[in-house]
Amino acid sequence: MNGVDYQDCDIMLNIYPDLTIAAMDPNFGSVTGSTQVRVSGMGFVSSFTYRCLFDTKFTKADFVNPNEIICDFAPVSLPGQKSFGLCFDNYNCLSREDLVLEYLETLQLLDAQSLEGPITGSTAVQVKSNHPFGNSSE
Repeated sequence: MNGVDYQDCDIMLNIYPDLTIAAMDPNFGSVTGSTQVRVSGMGFVSSFTYRCLFDTKFTKADFVNPNEIICDFAPVSLPGQKSFGLCFDNYNCLSREDLVLEYLETLQLLDAQSLEGPITGSTAVQVKSNHPFGNSSE
């Protein structure tokens, strides 16, 4: 209409791919917090500021690569399942209903048997704890 096909502009527009969360590993940790969790997905951008949301508590998150973020579980007062979200640039949060975290009581050693054996190893030791995933014989 006015004979101008384009015009110089000082505004830069950055277009990023959609962020997705695929999985978390591990998806359980102690009520005391500090368990490191690896969040895998796609589209993570190094220039974003990330935070992990555990139920209602935020923790710092570290960008590793476009497919991985690392963060620590937030401490909670009671064990049980809690929701998880990954937030970026302070306002946007992603979550998935099927990705929940299981907070466990602090691990306590209740009993251990066969504590002696040869220096060469191969001694079975039975350990009993309050851990809900069972006890082991290693």
